[in-house]
Formats: sequence, C-alpha cells, structure tokens
Amino acid sequence: MEKLILPVVICIILIGIAFWTFNNPNGIGKGVENGGENVKVKIEEATSPK
Repeated sequence: MEKLILPVVICIILIGIAFWTFNNPNGIGKGVENGGENVKVKIEEATSPK
C-alpha cells in the first residue's frame, strides 16, 4: 500500500500542472487559441475572391 502513495501523489501534481498550464492567462491554451485564430484569418484571406 505504501508503494502506491508516491505514484498517486505524482499523478495528482502532474494533473494540476497540466490544468494550470492550459488555464493561466499566458499559458498554452491562450497560445493555441491565438494560433488557431491566425490560421483562420490566413485561410480566409487566401480563399476570399479578389
């Protein structure tokens, strides 16, 4: 039973880090949203009739 405690604690910490990374204002989540918006704009510019 004692061997199970350390892996569980490590998993909880890693899950917490993942949520924090995606949800903080300067984290990965905001970067993904900004990148997706940039790609969308570029596609609209490339496919719009001129």
